[in-house]
Amino acid sequence: MKRLALSTLTALAVALPATAPQAHAAGSDRELATAVARLERAELTYDRAELLRSIDAFTARASRREAAALDHYYLARAYFPLIELYESSGDAAGAEKAGEKGLEHARKAVEKDPKNADGYRLLGDFYGRLTGFKSMLARMSYGGKSQKHHKTALEMAPTSPLALIGVGSDKLYAPPGFGGDRQAALDLFRQAAAVDGKAALPHVWIALAYLELDDPGQAHRHLQRALEIQPESGLARIKLQALRATATGG
Repeated sequence: MKRLALSTLTALAVALPATAPQAHAAGSDRELATAVARLERAELTYDRAELLRSIDAFTARASRREAAALDHYYLARAYFPLIELYESSGDAAGAEKAGEKGLEHARKAVEKDPKNADGYRLLGDFYGRLTGFKSMLARMSYGGKSQKHHKTALEMAPTSPLALIGVGSDKLYAPPGFGGDRQAALDLFRQAAAVDGKAALPHVWIALAYLELDDPGQAHRHLQRALEIQPESGLARIKLQALRATATGG
C-alpha cells in the first residue's frame, strides 16, 4: 500500500460531525465540550498551533487515573492531522512519530470502549496512514490491520461517511491481489459525499481516487468543490497546492 503525500487520513473525523454518543458525552462535560470544539475547528483548518493546544489539553485528560475512552479517542484525533502537516513540509520522521503516538491512543480508546464504531475507524486510519513509513513486511501487516478495523467500523456504522471513506482508502491504495479496487474506492467516496453533502472530506478523497485513475482534471475539480463546500479546509488546500505544483513541475 502507498500512503504518501497524496494520501491522508482518513482523517479522520476531519470536517465531519461526531456520532451522537460522542456529541452527548462532550455536552455533559463543559471542559470536554470546549476542548472538542477547539479540536474540531483545528481538524478542519489544519491549524498546527491549535492542534498542539488540543494535544496538550487531551494529554492532560488522558494522563489522569480516571481517564475515559473519549479522552484517548480525541487525543488520537488531534494527532492525525499532524501526519499530513509534517509530511507536506518534508518532515517524514515527525509525521511518523505523530502517527505512532496517535495510534497508541486510538488503541487505548478502542480497548476502553469497544462499542465506539468511530474508534475502530480511527484506528484503521492510523494503521493505513502509517504504511507509507514502514518496511515492506511491516507495510503488509499495517495494511491488513487497517482493512480489519475499517471493516469493523463499517459493519457497526454502515452509513458513517468516515467508515465509508476508511474502507474506500484501503481499496484505493491496496494492490489488486490484496483487495485493491480503485473504481470501488471511488464509489465509496461518492457514497460518503451523498451522505454528508456539507463536508469537504469526501471530495478530497474523490480527488485522490481520480489521481490514482490518472485523471488530474477531475481531481482538480473535486478539490475546488471541497473548498467551495468548506473554504476553511486545510487538507483540501494542501492537496490542491500539491496538485498544482505537480502540474507546473514545481
